[in-house]
Amino acid sequence: MGWIVTQEEFLNDSNWLSFLKLRASWGETGNAQIPDFASLTMFADASYNQRPGIMLVSAGNDDLTWETTQQTDVGFEFGLLDNKIKGELAYYSKKTVDLLFNRPLPLTSGNPNGNDLYENIGKMSNKGFELTLSLQNIQTDTFSWTTNFNMSNNEGEITDLANGQDQVFFDLIYREGEAPASYYLREYAGVDPDNGDALYYLNTENEDGSINRNTTNEFNEAKRIITGQPLPNWLAGITNTIIYKDFDLSFTFLGEWGASILNLA
Repeated sequence: MGWIVTQEEFLNDSNWLSFLKLRASWGETGNAQIPDFASLTMFADASYNQRPGIMLVSAGNDDLTWETTQQTDVGFEFGLLDNKIKGELAYYSKKTVDLLFNRPLPLTSGNPNGNDLYENIGKMSNKGFELTLSLQNIQTDTFSWTTNFNMSNNEGEITDLANGQDQVFFDLIYREGEAPASYYLREYAGVDPDNGDALYYLNTENEDGSINRNTTNEFNEAKRIITGQPLPNWLAGITNTIIYKDFDLSFTFLGEWGASILNLA
């Protein structure tokens, strides 16, 4: 739905407001990004000790279904001073159910190929704001300078998991109340000055319920915790374009905030 407010009579005489549109939308989409036959348990011919047979090549899931997302958007577009300043501000909310997850299976599950199992594991929400601005700073017959700016933020959260159970995928974790695919690591505490070994915070629970922040050289003594997320909370960019006769120059600055980078070294 949309309403161009500046087409109404009460704004016909506005000298500074060139354009104003209010809009809202709602929709539901399905994500069918599932490999062929992922719901089926499949076997193939095999040879063992020079004898023919069959073996399991993929584990099936009879309950596998599409992932579904409902999205709501509200916002407005505007133009000021003969559209020398244009922009858009919007808020969105996305709710995903039957979240698709590719869970690795251990070899002890009886799957000799170590294939993954596709499951619908829960629900997730994403919400945030998006802002764009376009500024016509200078405009003459031979020279022009325009600036375009955009910024967006996103807050992602796992809102529900089957039986509330964490889903761990190597160094990533899906946990209720946390950002999707958060880093799940032993917390590095620096270098031990006595021997040069790495130190890790224990992060175990004391008897009184507090967290033990003592350090250890033993990697496996430390408890894994959520240390960050790979997805940024904020993204922003600004581009300037300058044109003089037959010459043009443009340059862009980009930035992101809130994400962590995992250094596997």
